[in-house]
Amino acid sequence: MKIIVPRALRRPIGMIYRFIYRHHRRILKLTRPIIEERKKEKQLSKEHPTEVMIGWLMDAAPDSDEQSVESLAMRLLNVNFVSLHTTTKVFIHALYNLAANPKYIPELRQEAEQVLDKDHPDGWSKEALGRCVKLDSFFKEALRWALSAFRV
Repeated sequence: MKIIVPRALRRPIGMIYRFIYRHHRRILKLTRPIIEERKKEKQLSKEHPTEVMIGWLMDAAPDSDEQSVESLAMRLLNVNFVSLHTTTKVFIHALYNLAANPKYIPELRQEAEQVLDKDHPDGWSKEALGRCVKLDSFFKEALRWALSAFRV
């Protein structure tokens, strides 16, 4: 649902909204130094690292209102929420699918024991997890089921 607010009232309503939700103040406190540093880098060198999310958000903001520290911090908060929300959703659906189909547990366990070294925590690397083909397929199927549940 999208709320339509006249342009003249956006700033006061935004201020009220930020007052009510204290996590906005916290994200501002945490990200303000980083955002200000990135803005200085951009002004001085006209180049800034675009491999970080703040760089992407700064490049995507068309006008000066959206380049403010507050606006960039809120955008970063929204991106983080969405990424965590979807990851959690997929993981929960995978757990539900595993509980509903316990016959897959031995195969997934066997693959994990073969590929991942339980004696060395370093064995749980991105490359090692990438070799877990059955686990990857299981999570992809859980994601497919999760997405199909929301289609009409």
